[in-house]
Amino acid sequence: MLVAWLPIAVAATVLAGMSYAMTQEMTRSSADDVPRAQAQRAADTLSRGGAPAQVAPAAATDLATDVGPFMTLYGANGAVQGHHSPARRRPPEVPRAVLAQAKAHGIDRVTWQSRAGVREAVIALPWRSTTAQAVVVAGASLRPSEDRQAQLLLLLLAGWPR
Repeated sequence: MLVAWLPIAVAATVLAGMSYAMTQEMTRSSADDVPRAQAQRAADTLSRGGAPAQVAPAAATDLATDVGPFMTLYGANGAVQGHHSPARRRPPEVPRAVLAQAKAHGIDRVTWQSRAGVREAVIALPWRSTTAQAVVVAGASLRPSEDRQAQLLLLLLAGWPR
């Protein structure tokens, strides 16, 4: 009797694993939607000669506690030019390689851990106007998508054949 159920258990396990992997990838990819839209709007505004103050969010975001988006503007030299992010003295600075990749390829999409336990979906887009050029970086917490992934895993484990 056990031998008859073994192929079904194996198939159920493989399907559950594939379902989890696909959902995890889709959930992570969708976490880029808000930062990408925010970065694109900011880059477009700055490219048309807009001032950094025009694109900065109205409220600061503490990356450790707030799952909302943040944005940081980097100058041509890679130094922070403007930000509205955490409620601490220095803004978080993405690795220089993120800025270089964005400049070289027109975009960079990364999962960034700014500090222990704080993971962000980050989009970096270069912009250029007649008087300046730089990179805008926007991101949002991965906590909501990671919470959904954990819930899915629990559901899959609850439905696994016993």
